[in-house]
Amino acid sequence: MTEQKKRNAWPYQRRNFSGGLFHGIFFQFGMAFSQDTTVLPAFMHALTGSDFLVGAILTLKRLGVVLPQLFFAHRLESRRYKRPYLIGVIYVRSGIWFLVGFSTILWADKFPVLTTALVLLLLLVFFFAGGVGELVYSYMVARTISPTSRGKFFGVRYLLGGFAGMLAGLISHWIFSTVYPKLLTPTYGIFFLATAAALAVAGFGFIVMREPGDTRIVAPRSLPDFLRDAMGLVRRSKVFRKFLVVTMLLAGIYLALPFFVIFARVKLAVPTAQIGFFIMLQIIGETTTGLIWGALGDRYGYRLALIGVGLISLLAPLWALFSGSVWPAGFGMTFALAGMAYRAADMCARNYLLEITPDHLVPTCTALKSTLSSPTLLLPILGGFIANQAGYQMLFLVSAAVIAMGVLLSFTLFEPRTAGRGLSESLV
Repeated sequence: MTEQKKRNAWPYQRRNFSGGLFHGIFFQFGMAFSQDTTVLPAFMHALTGSDFLVGAILTLKRLGVVLPQLFFAHRLESRRYKRPYLIGVIYVRSGIWFLVGFSTILWADKFPVLTTALVLLLLLVFFFAGGVGELVYSYMVARTISPTSRGKFFGVRYLLGGFAGMLAGLISHWIFSTVYPKLLTPTYGIFFLATAAALAVAGFGFIVMREPGDTRIVAPRSLPDFLRDAMGLVRRSKVFRKFLVVTMLLAGIYLALPFFVIFARVKLAVPTAQIGFFIMLQIIGETTTGLIWGALGDRYGYRLALIGVGLISLLAPLWALFSGSVWPAGFGMTFALAGMAYRAADMCARNYLLEITPDHLVPTCTALKSTLSSPTLLLPILGGFIANQAGYQMLFLVSAAVIAMGVLLSFTLFEPRTAGRGLSESLV
């Protein structure tokens, strides 16, 4: 395909590529101040001391993503233009972090139980909005960025956003070192307000994007009819079912992910100020490998990239086991490994799904994946139970075993680059 033909086929690619990068940079900068694998678990543990509630944060995140998606996918299929929903979602999410930040500063010390309940409720709404946004975002990528440029898009986004996130990690380290000893738990409110402000700026990236409009919109139909057709698609596609099982097994990292930082603080006696360093290590892991996974996927397909990410995911709990027992000084590498796999797993799974799915079915198949993999929502809570009953080392071992099964099965995944799309037009 010549350069001119490529521009004609993807007329908004450059504009949306740039808008997506702008959004990604400020989004990752802001979310580094409230990371759900380091900052939020540490905040919840400081507020309540409960491993159960620490695990509940990631469960709430994934529950919020799952709950609205099939219902919203039903609404989207009859809408020609979907971008306005994306803009609305980012500003709802920004407003929620303003509420969380002010609540933490004003009430965390005086009313910890009330603050905990309010924060968990607001986080659920935040994650709920994120689930809606994910559908539209995946659709926008599928419609406006070519398959061989998607890895580059996400890789560059993670690279530039990672640098911004590392800056946020350094700022976090300084705040924990200087402000936390004076304010203690309310210090986290400063981080949450920073997240809110950054998301508000990130929204401009969506505002400048353009959308060609869906040419295959479906006439409005009842929700039961939509759900029946969606489940029929799953029954007919062995490719989709195997992909679903692989991603559910690779999600075994969520058993251990929120407890790496708790293990470091409780068992290894790592000081609170070190959390900022862990944030930076995790972001370095995300940043240094995003382009590699993207280039690998663009050139050789996302089946191979998904296998590679699975292997790195497996190393994270195994390294936590080794370093926690033998070399505590090297435990920080756990966060770097988690960073290498955490976001990359989502990127590779998303792009693999886009490659096997016709564009107009992207919202529906994205929602199906999230909904049918909902049993994995319980993994962080299960992780908290295992940690309480059998210890953190056993938790890390169980997490590694589940991931290993996913890695083995991923070698049998369908390769759309050589065999055509997995969800053929005949399934529509």
